[in-house]
Amino acid sequence: MLYKPVKDIGIGVTIRSEVPIKMDGRVRIAGAGADSEVEFTLPYYFTLGIGCSPVERFTLGLSATYMLLGRPGQNDIYNHGC
Repeated sequence: MLYKPVKDIGIGVTIRSEVPIKMDGRVRIAGAGADSEVEFTLPYYFTLGIGCSPVERFTLGLSATYMLLGRPGQNDIYNHGC
C-alpha cells in the first residue's frame, strides 16, 4: 500500500503472510540422481518504507523489514538413495 501525503513524499507498507512450502522431485548431485523432498515455512514479515523525490525521475528511499521468525523450527530434507 502506498500513501503520498504530499507530492514529493511517499510512504509504503507491505505485509506478507506465512507461506508453507512443500516440494518433491528428483535431485542430481555429481551425476548421481535420487528422489528428494523438502518442507519449510517462509515467515510473516512487515516492511515500512519512505521515499522522497527532490527532483523529477529521482527518488531517495529508505525501508526496514521486521520478520516474525519465531523459534527456529526443523527443516526436513529427505534424499532417497543418493
